[in-house]
Amino acid sequence: MSPPTSEPLAPTRAVFALGGVAFLVALVFALPAHAQTADEADEDRVLEVPVDAPASAEAFASLEEGFGVRSVDGALQLRIGGMFAVRSLYDAPDPGENSGRVELRLGRLFVSGHALARTLRWFAQLEMAGGVRLLDLELTIAPLPELTIRIGRFRTPAGREWLTPLNNLALIDRSVVSDFFRSDRDTGASLEGRLFDGILEYRAGVFDETLTSSPLITGRLAIDPLGAMPYDETTARAPGDPRMSFGVWSYRVARQRRMEVVDLDTGVVTSVTGPETERRAVGGDFALRVGPVDALAEIFFDRRRPEGGASTNGAGAIAQVGVFVIPGLLQLAARYDWLTTDREASTVGMQRVEVGCTLSFLEAHLKLQPRYTYTHTDDAVAASLPPLARSGHLVDLQLLLAI
Repeated sequence: MSPPTSEPLAPTRAVFALGGVAFLVALVFALPAHAQTADEADEDRVLEVPVDAPASAEAFASLEEGFGVRSVDGALQLRIGGMFAVRSLYDAPDPGENSGRVELRLGRLFVSGHALARTLRWFAQLEMAGGVRLLDLELTIAPLPELTIRIGRFRTPAGREWLTPLNNLALIDRSVVSDFFRSDRDTGASLEGRLFDGILEYRAGVFDETLTSSPLITGRLAIDPLGAMPYDETTARAPGDPRMSFGVWSYRVARQRRMEVVDLDTGVVTSVTGPETERRAVGGDFALRVGPVDALAEIFFDRRRPEGGASTNGAGAIAQVGVFVIPGLLQLAARYDWLTTDREASTVGMQRVEVGCTLSFLEAHLKLQPRYTYTHTDDAVAASLPPLARSGHLVDLQLLLAI
C-alpha cells in the first residue's frame, strides 16, 4: 500500500477558508491603536499642526523576507512568499528501458503574518504544480514558548524528516521511507512547545478532516540536550555550536486510503480507494550537527489492518549524512533507505542508495541539486510503492528558488 496523498479541500471549503484568513488579516490591520472619544477627536482637530507624521507601516521586498507590509515596531506583519522548483530526470528501471522528462515539481505560494508581537500567527499555502490545491491553512496562538496552540490544516507530528521543510533538505526530496510512514497533512488542532530552554520539545494533536469516527491521534517528543535543534538538514552551512536531537513519535488512525496499483505485466498505474484501514505507527529519530557535518537516522514500524482483512506489519529505516566541503556553498550528501511494507512477505523489501550535492546561491535561496539514485525492490513490495521508488537507476537535477 502506498503512502497517503494530500487531499485537496473541496473548492467551496477552500474559498471560504481563504476568505476567513483574509478577513482576519484585514481586521487586524484595520484596528486603530485606540478608540477616541468625541472630545478627544475635537481636541485633535484644534491642536492640529502642519508637521509630517511618522510612518506607522513600511513595505518590504527581498529574497530573505519575501514581499509584504509591517508596522514600524514589527508587531504586525503580512508577508507573501513562494517556493518554485523545476526538475529534470532520467529514469532507467530496466536494461533497454529508459525515459526522461522535465517537470515543474513545486509551484507554491503562501501568505503568512503575525500580530500582537507574534503571539498570533497565520499561514496559508497553495500548491499550483499539477493542479491548484490547498496545502496549509493554519492559525497559531503562542502566548508562551512553552505553550503553542495550532489549529487548521498542516503537517501532522511524526518523523523529523517529514517535519523538515522542503527547502531545508540536504537532497532533492524526502526519503521514500519517510513518505510511506508519515501521517500526512490533516485538519485539526495540536498543542506544542519547548521546555527547559528548548531542551524538551512536545507535540500532541487530534485531526480529522473527513469527520470520521476514528480521528488521527498523534504525538511527538524530542530531547535536544545541547539546545534547540531546528528542523533543517543544512544547519552546518553556517558555523555553530554542536547540536543533537533524539525524537520518538506515534500515531493511530482509521481511514479509507488512496492507493497506487500497478499492473506488473503492462506497467499501467491506477489510483484506487481502498477499504478503511486502521493504522498504528511508531518511530524514532536522531539528528546531529558537528562542524560542517549534518547527520540523520530514523527508524519506523507500523501495523495496518484493513476492514475485513488480515493485518500487515511494515518497517523502514533511513541513514543520511551531509558535509559542507565549501562552507556555505557546496554540501555533499548521501542517504541509504530500507523499506518493507510487509515483514512477513519480504525482509529485503526496497533498498535504495542516493548520492547528491547542493550548490547554494543568494544566501541559500537559490539551490542547484543534482542526484543519482539506485534502487533494488523485491517483487513482494513493488506494487505498494510509487513508480520512481522501484528498481533501477535514476538521475535528476533540480533548481529550487525559495522566497
